[in-house]
Amino acid sequence: MRALTLALFGLLLSTPAQAQIEVRGPLEGYIQLGGRFQSAESLLGTGGRTIETADIDVATVQLYGELGLIDRWLMLTLEGELFRRNAITNQGAGFGGAASGLGDLRIGAFTTLLQGPINILGSVKFGLPTGDARPETGLPDNDENFNLNLAIDQLPTGDEEFDVEFGLTFAQAVELNDLPFRLYGRAFTAFWLRTGTAEPSRFALSDETDFSNAFNYELQLGVQGKAPILRRLWLIGAVRGSESFADLSEQAGGISIGLGNGVSFTDLSAQVQARLPAGFGVQAEVSGPVRGTLVLNTLSFGIGASYQF
Repeated sequence: MRALTLALFGLLLSTPAQAQIEVRGPLEGYIQLGGRFQSAESLLGTGGRTIETADIDVATVQLYGELGLIDRWLMLTLEGELFRRNAITNQGAGFGGAASGLGDLRIGAFTTLLQGPINILGSVKFGLPTGDARPETGLPDNDENFNLNLAIDQLPTGDEEFDVEFGLTFAQAVELNDLPFRLYGRAFTAFWLRTGTAEPSRFALSDETDFSNAFNYELQLGVQGKAPILRRLWLIGAVRGSESFADLSEQAGGISIGLGNGVSFTDLSAQVQARLPAGFGVQAEVSGPVRGTLVLNTLSFGIGASYQF
């Protein structure tokens, strides 16, 4: 298992403003492509302890898309990391390295359970094991290559696991004539069924351990001004996180960064989204954990471009 773990940004991507608040009509869609960067020198360990680490840099290229198929009843989604690069530096004694590649992807389906003042959507998402849980350098395991092989082994781009997330979304848009702005709110809650095994490092003595299930959530509030100059801007605040059902003994293990067992966190984010003509848009976001277990203790910065059709 991995004792040094990222905050699952590949699996809990920031939901774009006004995404997943209703099932889109047939062949109506939304696509967003973005990048995210983190640089940390510490992590939040078990019990909320701050643990000093080597310099850890994480850069990802993320994709999110929606496509409506049946009005009200069926919308498909695709999300994940098209590219992920993890790097460790300044560890000392020649220890360090970087690994990159395709991250884990998820496909999902949404349907409308209730349509009215509050929309209620049901969803199921399937995680695909497209990332690499144990990258290798291809070099022989000898003393000369030991530090590099060890570093790369601990820089996974995915968890190599099929998983399923069952979710409910509650969404409502509010517009009052006497207020100079519009509001929308979105609440998401889900049970994350993990089906895979946390593969131990070939350099460690720990045994394989089944991934523990988790509870995922997100609360999102967006504000849009009514004035002509502000109608194309959304300001979005969000609280999101994951609570793993793993106990303390299941969180123990060797040093690693990537997707791992026992990750829990609550993350705050602020996002600005600007709508451009012809359905295009741009986004910028900053986020960071306010509490967590096995997450990087740093801010995350993201930018993106979108198209709605």
